[in-house]
Amino acid sequence: MDKKKFFFSFGLAAVGIAAAALFESERERRSLIVRRYELRSPKIERPRRIVYLSDFHERRLGDIAARLLKETARLRPDYIFLGGDMVTAKHGASIQATLALTERLAEIAPVYYGEGNHEARLDRDRGRYLQLFDDLQAGLSRQGVHYLSDETVLLGDDLALSGLHITENFYRRAPHDEMHADYVREHLGAANATRFQLLFAHSPAFFDAYARWGADLTFAGHWHGGTVRLPGNIGLMTPQFEFFRGPASGLFYRGEHAMLLSPGIGTHSINLRFMNLPELMVLELRKGRGHGR
Repeated sequence: MDKKKFFFSFGLAAVGIAAAALFESERERRSLIVRRYELRSPKIERPRRIVYLSDFHERRLGDIAARLLKETARLRPDYIFLGGDMVTAKHGASIQATLALTERLAEIAPVYYGEGNHEARLDRDRGRYLQLFDDLQAGLSRQGVHYLSDETVLLGDDLALSGLHITENFYRRAPHDEMHADYVREHLGAANATRFQLLFAHSPAFFDAYARWGADLTFAGHWHGGTVRLPGNIGLMTPQFEFFRGPASGLFYRGEHAMLLSPGIGTHSINLRFMNLPELMVLELRKGRGHGR
């Protein structure tokens, strides 16, 4: 084969592979899987089921909202947790798809909403987004959705749920600032030592700080599963353009402290998912010892 034929054949193969990858990415962006997890602790007095989703990003692709609602209703959770970045702070930002979803979710079970960097940006940059953050909070309040930013609520006799406000310096492209437990303590006070302490902390990059503060279980998101999921549950890149970070999603532990990391539902900026399906996470909390799955 001469060089011209070789490069022509190579080019055709590359175009074919790229087209197949884009087709698969589009299929995945329109998909939804439900995955179950279990966590046990002697601090938990009675079983609870939590449905957790994060990084919705005002998604309007396909019938995702209808599927989320159908699956959540079928699961009959005790609580619904939203891990932040349900909206997207960008030109022409809207909150309508998010409020339409939360209104229906609140009819199924109590909804608790942790703050992501996009919600924080709506609040911080009011010159650009005007009263959009206030409209979001007012809408959530009317629906009975609990928005937690530097706030703690008690659930039953055995759970405490705190929502951490993470400032912009921790979301910058690498090298970003490193968070320590003192930051969490300054924003939330001391962790609840007598209850099972749950924490909304949108960025998973600071697991050590959350654990040292006293979070028994942290709910995080932000990384979108690494955009492209590599073998070994490694993500290709984070929104801060950090590469090959892992675990990219799922339930994992450092000692007795756990993190449930959502791969998210939607996308923004880089509208790509590969080997990385949007996921509705179902967490069973039970009394006992030892790690769940």
